[in-house]
Amino acid sequence: MYRNNKGITIIALTITIVLMLILVVISIEFGTEGIDKARLEDMKTNMLSIKTKAKTINEKVAFGDETEDKLGILIDDISILNSALQSKLNTEKSYYKVDSNVLNKWGLSDIKLNNSEFYIVDYDFPIDKDDETKGTTCEVYFSEGFEYNGKIYYSLTELQEIKD
Repeated sequence: MYRNNKGITIIALTITIVLMLILVVISIEFGTEGIDKARLEDMKTNMLSIKTKAKTINEKVAFGDETEDKLGILIDDISILNSALQSKLNTEKSYYKVDSNVLNKWGLSDIKLNNSEFYIVDYDFPIDKDDETKGTTCEVYFSEGFEYNGKIYYSLTELQEIKD
């Protein structure tokens, strides 16, 4: 007798579903990786913008064109910061808090922060830690840290050293 086969077998259906699941997992992995890299680049860009603006304002303050209150909000006691960030800061130095209000005054309103988040600017950061006579620049820190590949980074310098 002649049989009329219509439809798909269970084995063929199972193989198709398994292949589709593999493609979905690979797509999600690449998508997540792409999103993480984009977040990293966004954070670097924000911190570079803050650094550039902070350096400009610091120079204006040094020449008397701006008042010191433009530098940000002076942090009197770094013990209010989380312990991981405290370990990166020198207790003998002055740091300035840059929150949403300061960013708006600086013309950087595109940088969005949650209520508890802020940046910290160190205006007296050596360019070359081994030779402090080579000049100074500023360093920018993020109060909450930035998690990337399971590690938390706080400073712009640390973020710039990440190899993709």
